Amino acid sequence: MFEKSAEIEETSGESRLTDLSAALNSAAFMYYEVGQYDKALKYYQKSLVIEKKLGREFEVGKKYNNIGLIYGDWGLYEKAIEYHKKGLAISKSLGRTTSVAVEYNNIGINYQSLNQYDLALEYLKKSLEINKTFGIKDQISTQLNNIGLLYSDIGQYKQALQYYKDALKISQKYKLDDSIATQLGNIGCIYLYWGDYEKALDYLEKSLTINRNRGKEADIALNLSNIGTTYESLGHYDRAIEHYEEAIALTEKLRLTAKGDIRRDYFASQIITYQHLTSTYLKNNDIPNAFRTIEISRAKLLAERIVGSEEDVTVPAADLLRKNLQNNEAVLVYANADFSDMVEIVLTQSNIFGMEVHSEYFITNVKKDFEQPIQNMLNNQRGIKLTKKEKNTLDLQKTAANVTESNDLEDVINFYRSLLSTPCTYNELRQLKTISRLLYQFLIKPVEHQLNGKDTLTIIPDGILNFIPFETLIDEDGRYLIEKFEIKYIQSMGVKNSIQTRNYNKRKPMLAFGGAVYNDVSYDVDMIDSQNKLALLEKQVFSDVASRGSVRHAYAALGTVEWKNLPGTLNEVKAIGKINQDAKIVTGEMASEHYIKSLSKQGELAQYQVLHFATHGLVVPAIPEMSALVLSQFNEERKGEDGYLLMGEISNLNLEADFVNLSACETGLGKIYGGEVVVGLTQSFLIAGANSLSVSLWQVADESTSQFMVAMYNQVEKQKTSFSQSITNIKRRFINGDFGEEYRKPYYWAPFVYYGK
Repeated sequence: MFEKSAEIEETSGESRLTDLSAALNSAAFMYYEVGQYDKALKYYQKSLVIEKKLGREFEVGKKYNNIGLIYGDWGLYEKAIEYHKKGLAISKSLGRTTSVAVEYNNIGINYQSLNQYDLALEYLKKSLEINKTFGIKDQISTQLNNIGLLYSDIGQYKQALQYYKDALKISQKYKLDDSIATQLGNIGCIYLYWGDYEKALDYLEKSLTINRNRGKEADIALNLSNIGTTYESLGHYDRAIEHYEEAIALTEKLRLTAKGDIRRDYFASQIITYQHLTSTYLKNNDIPNAFRTIEISRAKLLAERIVGSEEDVTVPAADLLRKNLQNNEAVLVYANADFSDMVEIVLTQSNIFGMEVHSEYFITNVKKDFEQPIQNMLNNQRGIKLTKKEKNTLDLQKTAANVTESNDLEDVINFYRSLLSTPCTYNELRQLKTISRLLYQFLIKPVEHQLNGKDTLTIIPDGILNFIPFETLIDEDGRYLIEKFEIKYIQSMGVKNSIQTRNYNKRKPMLAFGGAVYNDVSYDVDMIDSQNKLALLEKQVFSDVASRGSVRHAYAALGTVEWKNLPGTLNEVKAIGKINQDAKIVTGEMASEHYIKSLSKQGELAQYQVLHFATHGLVVPAIPEMSALVLSQFNEERKGEDGYLLMGEISNLNLEADFVNLSACETGLGKIYGGEVVVGLTQSFLIAGANSLSVSLWQVADESTSQFMVAMYNQVEKQKTSFSQSITNIKRRFINGDFGEEYRKPYYWAPFVYYGK
């Protein structure tokens, strides 16, 4: 009704802007209430334009607040804070004290979602003080509840429960149904954490009843998920599954209201329900449905972007996948890497096997010998921590379900990576091999019997496991995993299926870029040394990217503009040109961003089966959109390009490549998102049209990389093996010492991993 009213006002040609804005606002509110956030945002933004035109500052402030609420629900907390602070500034300037309190509250909630608890408590208490002064009972209830949530987040559950109960008394006295539902649910979560499941169910069911009556889909999904966790904790797995499945059905519906990267962020904030459902199916001995749940939650946005729409993305059934596997193949799937019980599932032609593996034994064994070196590594980390954990709305649920509270596994994996990514001393090499053996015991040994007789292994990693090469794990016989298996990686089987639907015509063999020119470029800019500055930089980067502006100053602020020439890359591509006489080799100033984009626009880039980039690579996990291939740099930017082929620009290239080789540093890294796995250059090239890639997991050595790549192409050309087979064989030759004793170390051969079909 409200939407129709808004359309009538827009098409009538009348100048009743006030009525039009009111109609738009009403439509937005109704859509927001039923969880259709994309439509709500659309109408709030239209109303905002009108209110600005009318000069009605107070109404402008209200729209900022409402837009902020939507971004907060999508999990875009920084963007939500940005809009709420705009609303706050207007409310302060107009002396609207009660509106100031509302904005204080909303800003506090979003800071809490970012785990910035001191700031959150400051804003929440400011809001509470104002509402107490004016005696606004519903807002007092809201503030007490939100402060309770904060105390819950930091583990002070007794204080949290008292705040919740104080809030509930006010809400019940004044019959504030929305607040009653919220507070009942929060009290239920406290009892869930304490293991008082009878009380937990009582409170959670009451909350669910109110939310169902009011049609609050996001809140219904949260209730269902928490009830599911309660039943899971009781061992009533069928009841738990029933509630988790209904919660996920609602989450899937709400997910589709978000567009693009917002959809990714929203899903990351909801991933824990999928993780719990996966775990519960395993506990219930239903491995096919555990696998299905992982696939539903894994790399969905990537698959949608590869095929072009969400309607064309299918979730492959385990039985069908198994039928399509060869007898020598196995698929090894990891999930719940941030839980203390990690999920491992193996698919083979003849079987599907799954189990949960407890991480505590592995972590204890590593820390027994390496606690001090790990601590030294953590102490030596400087500057901004460029990766941040996504805030989840179900923290109590995580705790109740035995989820790892610390980052112990992440610390161990990062220590392992630090050993891998340097040419180790004798002592460091000994440490590396010790952890490699322990990792094998943790990650491979539990499912080893399922891999007997197989020689090809596709790995779907999860979380921090995306950043280690499984090739380096060492079995009881002292053999690297790569000596037993040809190893491939993929984000999900759904992504693999999406790639396999592509059919490319006959194309030219290869286009290779190398020997780029890197002139010194200097900037006088403030270095990024705080999260606030990083947030401002991120905002500027998005603006620059949208307007096709230069991002060089942004890189300078991160201290990443001095690029040294890589003579090995020139030798590398020249040697590749000798191997494949039909390859086109592009070097020097022509290895530029402008030239690559020109080839893409003309359709010539899509005329090559293989694309090879021997350049610098840059990954910025804090702002993955800044990840880039670094092409020729000039003191004066040429033809409107800054020399950085950004992640988003790569996605828009027109490729039809069977294989893309990113022979550069750290091109396989990125930012880990719950569900979407690693967002970085690998995903961008898959979206652009690559069917497979070779990417690197650390800063590679120039000379050994050149030898690796030349040998790999030699084998492809002369023995007609696939790229994945050739990469495997060259790694084995490095291990055997064919390239020299020093190059047997994993540092030289292990950074390169193969993604795709």
